[in-house]
Amino acid sequence: MTPVEQWRANQEYLDNALLRGDKFRLATPINQVREGSFYQQELNYLYDKGYQVSSDGSWLLKITK
Repeated sequence: MTPVEQWRANQEYLDNALLRGDKFRLATPINQVREGSFYQQELNYLYDKGYQVSSDGSWLLKITK
């Protein structure tokens, strides 16, 4: 798969999880995100969808206002 195809597959997976209202367990700590990585792209996508890092830093949770 090309990087574009990989991102589309990731995005589809994330969109399905978003529809279910899933929370996301962070396998890698936020302070270890590599610039330009797919992980960073996934995090930014989820931030744009209203998710934030939990207070203990281990989850991404949907923040409702």
